[in-house]
Amino acid sequence: MNDLNTIDNYFAGQLTEPEKARFEQQISMDTELAEAVAFYVQARQTARLQAQAGRRAEWAAIRERQIKVRQPVWVPMAWVAAACVLLLLGFFLFSPQPSAREVADRYIRENLTTLPVTMSSQPDTLQLARQAYNTGQFAQAETLIAGLQKRQSDNTDVLKLAGLVSLRQGNYDKAIEQFHNLSQRTGLQANPGPFYEAIARLKRNAPDDESTAKKMLQTVIEQNLDGKKAAKELIDDL
Repeated sequence: MNDLNTIDNYFAGQLTEPEKARFEQQISMDTELAEAVAFYVQARQTARLQAQAGRRAEWAAIRERQIKVRQPVWVPMAWVAAACVLLLLGFFLFSPQPSAREVADRYIRENLTTLPVTMSSQPDTLQLARQAYNTGQFAQAETLIAGLQKRQSDNTDVLKLAGLVSLRQGNYDKAIEQFHNLSQRTGLQANPGPFYEAIARLKRNAPDDESTAKKMLQTVIEQNLDGKKAAKELIDDL
């Protein structure tokens, strides 16, 4: 098996459910593959940031050249503008609209594959669970979280991670329940429960899930809750 192709297809959502399950099981058993996945995620994030910086620099350079040009170029520029409009119109007309699951998959791939881990000589159980999550060892992460929840039932970080693990395992009913419980916790400076529940509903894609998720994302935006910026982007894509 070509690991790079399989990893790429996994994060592109191109594996079948059985292939995806086999790959995730292999990650939990193969340390070298887990390291390759972690490197892939880091490299992709770095490339995305570099690409964004490059695009910003290109736009800044183009704008600077436009400001310096003082010649009457209105007629050709009008044709260029018309061509750009036609190209954009063609893009929106002929590009397939992504499904709710595809929108959720893209967000998960870009934002929820790697969680921050505090490095220390003696990491606590929560950090170990996050490390297991980052390497795709979701069963191990779930076991660690179960023990934590018995000892720290009020720990919202544990509840959040439990929901994310269920989400990545494809247990959407359980993820929705956990994120809903998180959303009910009060006194938090930031509560991602409603936003993550919307993601889980988009991924489950049961009847009325998409409409419910849209309403939840709209609530996140209107009430300025955690995930507001991402909620706006998801609403635009749906």
